[in-house]
Amino acid sequence: MINLLPTEYKKELRAARMNVVLLRYNVITASAVVFLMLTCGIFFAILTTNKITAEDTNKVNEEKASSYASTKQQAEEYRNNLALAKQILTTEINYTDVVFAVTSLLPKGVILNDLTLSAADFGNQTTITAQAKDYDAATALKERFQESQVFSNVSFQTISDSQSEGGGNSAYPINVTMSVTVNKELQ
Repeated sequence: MINLLPTEYKKELRAARMNVVLLRYNVITASAVVFLMLTCGIFFAILTTNKITAEDTNKVNEEKASSYASTKQQAEEYRNNLALAKQILTTEINYTDVVFAVTSLLPKGVILNDLTLSAADFGNQTTITAQAKDYDAATALKERFQESQVFSNVSFQTISDSQSEGGGNSAYPINVTMSVTVNKELQ
């Protein structure tokens, strides 16, 4: 096939085809740019709507939280009171246990006259006065106190016979005063 078209006309045909191709590329590029802009616009609108919704939800939650402020304050106060109660209970002294331990140590024939306990007495020397039927019961009292885990450093301060002094209880004539240390571990 022989091409009989003039050269000038061929150049214009090639240029026209190139212009069509370039026009297609420009249309495709413009379409892609418009699509990207629309997509970005839609995402921006969605994000803006979500932001407004989140801010509204945040305001509602802050109002709810402010209504619970008094409850939160009461919970803090309750927590502080529990901590204080725990501290008190850990340093609590159960005097009933001490008294029952002391009465279980008393041998037959001995009665207590005076037993004063305070928080300061634990770990320190204190005095116990008792009456006994005889000297054997008084020494048994001292031995039991020494062997117990309730007391340590047990020693007689005085032992006297009230009948020889002309008075006192005739059933329990021996007056005993002992110095003891109440152990802290019993608490």
